[in-house]
Amino acid sequence: MQRLDSIARAGVRENRAVGIVAAVVKGNAEKVARRASGYGMLSGRPILVPPIVYTGAQGSGGICSTAEDVITWLKALHGGKVLTPKSYAEMIKPAMLNDGTRLRYSMGLTVGEDANGSRFIGHGGGGFGFSSVTRWYPEAKLAVVVLTNSEPDEMTAVTERLAAAVLPAPRPPRSFTGDASLLVGSYKRPAGGKDMVIEVTHTPQGIAFSFDGAVAGPLPWVETWTFRRGSELLTFRRSTTRGPATELRFDTGGDHFILKRQ
Repeated sequence: MQRLDSIARAGVRENRAVGIVAAVVKGNAEKVARRASGYGMLSGRPILVPPIVYTGAQGSGGICSTAEDVITWLKALHGGKVLTPKSYAEMIKPAMLNDGTRLRYSMGLTVGEDANGSRFIGHGGGGFGFSSVTRWYPEAKLAVVVLTNSEPDEMTAVTERLAAAVLPAPRPPRSFTGDASLLVGSYKRPAGGKDMVIEVTHTPQGIAFSFDGAVAGPLPWVETWTFRRGSELLTFRRSTTRGPATELRFDTGGDHFILKRQ
């Protein structure tokens, strides 16, 4: 068992009221009293996930802690108690593609806005019967941590609803005011042995998007040719200064997909 207490302790020496961060890297094969077991879904019913022994992934899914201690860690990390100002700035600096496109992913962290327009720094993940989201909202100095012993699809939505409960009201959605005919079409790219396809149509309710054959629906307009799906951004581009869009960039925060018009 690898303990991370020494790293965390250095970052929270002044946070005596909360206590020392406790985190371990370990599999869930061993039964431990009061430690959560992971659940998945089978035919619509929850089932216990088979035991997992983390012999290689470790931090990528193997950290065991509590929401309270993760919040303590976030306050230390983003409060200047772990890294020097120079290192911290480098950690949260968004990466850039070769064509100059600035991503919303830095050194292991998503840096961007949530569905309500509030800037955050964080990451999420899930698998093997567990899911988690950790976010730091720098303007409000707000930490939001959601940990669960299941694999739901609504972790991001739950996290953003919690943040919205204490942050300023979100910006009202806006309708696209540009020429929709320049965006309508089918956009595609290879992805994991099959094609990722986004169909873009124009409806009385505005621009509508269909992802991989799902039911089409409108997305809030952000600016110019950028739209939002939750905390994900979809931006149209064209290869010349005039004419229709030639590609659609799908930015999930952690991934950046470039789909070409068909």
